[in-house]
Amino acid sequence: ADRAVGALEREQARLHEARERQLSAAPRSRQIAAPESHAERVVQGLLERIDLDYANAITLQQLACELGMNAAYLSSLFSRAVGIPFKTYLTELRIKKAKELLGDSVKTVSDVAFSVGYSSEDRFRFAFKKATALSPKVWRETMQLNSPDRSA
Repeated sequence: ADRAVGALEREQARLHEARERQLSAAPRSRQIAAPESHAERVVQGLLERIDLDYANAITLQQLACELGMNAAYLSSLFSRAVGIPFKTYLTELRIKKAKELLGDSVKTVSDVAFSVGYSSEDRFRFAFKKATALSPKVWRETMQLNSPDRSA
């Protein structure tokens, strides 16, 4: 039992460090301060659209087509303005939202996966584990263990 408690404490410390790294790397509602140029307005519009539609199947190609722009050019604009590529931003936003949803133990991992825009539970599990180093199930269990309102 002592070994198990020690292992759990070490894992909890490692998870806490990983969580802090993830929180500091998670996308914040990025906004370009008073966008003035056309390019800045386009990127600001994309950020707003992504924040609204992250749960749907959206691609940079689709958005470029809707805007009547070249996808490579739009990708370059986005990366320069935001600091990370479109796909990375979208994935980080989806993972951030998934972490919030995983706090609700009533929702299944499958529910969460579809709620944040993944077409399959397997793709979600892979992306979540790649981003957090934990499976969604372990993330949920760890968060429940660390919950301040958990009864002893």
